[in-house]
Amino acid sequence: MIEINRLKNPNIIDNPFPLMFFDNFLTDEENNDIYNSITELDNFDEIKWGGRGQIRKGTKKYKSLLNQNKIINNINLFFNNREVFEFFLNKFEKKGQFNIDNSNIIKNFKQKYQKNFIEKIKNKFLKNHEVSYLEMDFSQATSGYFREPHHDKSSRIVSFLLYFNDLDSEDGGALEIFKYKNQPDVLLPQPKISDLIKVKTFVPKAKQLIVFLSNPISIHGVNKLITNKKRVFAYGSYTLNKSVNWKSIV
Repeated sequence: MIEINRLKNPNIIDNPFPLMFFDNFLTDEENNDIYNSITELDNFDEIKWGGRGQIRKGTKKYKSLLNQNKIINNINLFFNNREVFEFFLNKFEKKGQFNIDNSNIIKNFKQKYQKNFIEKIKNKFLKNHEVSYLEMDFSQATSGYFREPHHDKSSRIVSFLLYFNDLDSEDGGALEIFKYKNQPDVLLPQPKISDLIKVKTFVPKAKQLIVFLSNPISIHGVNKLITNKKRVFAYGSYTLNKSVNWKSIV
């Protein structure tokens, strides 16, 4: 099992939105094992955004991947854990421009949760409560993959990326962090690039974990992957069963 003490001593950035990163989150052996397992895949749940193949949590392929690779299964168990979610939220509490009420969101974290669970059982009690859960995928991106500057969907609370190989800056595929030149009254999911300033770039680095608060100004993207190298990574988010009620604290 992966222990939570791997999250000690994070590097934390408060601006333009709360973000932390951990170098060497995995051992070399763990990382290489995962990298080899993902790069051997030739069948994905979906290929999107110009060349990103995904194996998504909840699918047969995801379950098969967990069964075939003990370390990948351990990573899934590590993140699908209320204690880990609580650690991230507490680190981000009252940092940046927006905040949420952590108590109920953490309390009602479900390790097993179907998106249509509430609609299926028609339970009035659950309908009035905020249920949080983990979404996750293991991905292999090839040349052409990119993501325009955006913030994640409104139900996401905390997002994270875990890289399994190194890229060079000239390869593309880097995570880019943006801020508004002048913050508008309406915060769009995909703002115009002309309204933004790029403030930080994270070139993928094997074993590095990046975690950020997924609030209305957490604008990020991925510059176009232009190399023959692959970008091998996991993406995850702690997600609410409805839109998050973010509150300004500035």
